[in-house]
Amino acid sequence: MKNSTQIEPTNGYPGSFLESIHRDPSCKWCKHPEQPLYSAGFCRHCYRINRDVSKLESQIQERKRHKQSLSSYVLFRLKTARKMVYLAKAEGANYGNIHKKNVAGSNLELQFSQVSKALIRKDLYDGNTANVFDWSFSPDQKRLIYYLLSRVIRHRERSARRSIAMALASRERGRE
Repeated sequence: MKNSTQIEPTNGYPGSFLESIHRDPSCKWCKHPEQPLYSAGFCRHCYRINRDVSKLESQIQERKRHKQSLSSYVLFRLKTARKMVYLAKAEGANYGNIHKKNVAGSNLELQFSQVSKALIRKDLYDGNTANVFDWSFSPDQKRLIYYLLSRVIRHRERSARRSIAMALASRERGRE
């Protein structure tokens, strides 16, 4: 027996929903559709990163102009801030314009894998579910699921962005 409060899904809803959230302009770097633009075409998160890079570059230029030595700490902070820019732009490349993205079952499997690792520290999606997603969901439904998962993953990535950038900058520093 069908639950009386259950509604039949509307075929066009996922596509129209995704179109509606992408109507307004989004951040230049992260392309997050739900983050309001703060200044200069950036969301607050990306604006802070941009401001940090600008401040550090100005400090370094000022020290160079006065022929002062540059501390490795300031150079490391600049490298970290630039990695944060890279990560924000990568977020935009991955999740921007989801409403136009061709989402395959393997994309969904990867997103579920990331959520699974974050929650239980185990990958429950190891290559066997991509076809299930492809065979079970329409392209618009796959885009909607991808968008919903992206909200969780984006939040997690944003909160860890500085530490990830520091790790990347440290790795590069070790190779120099």
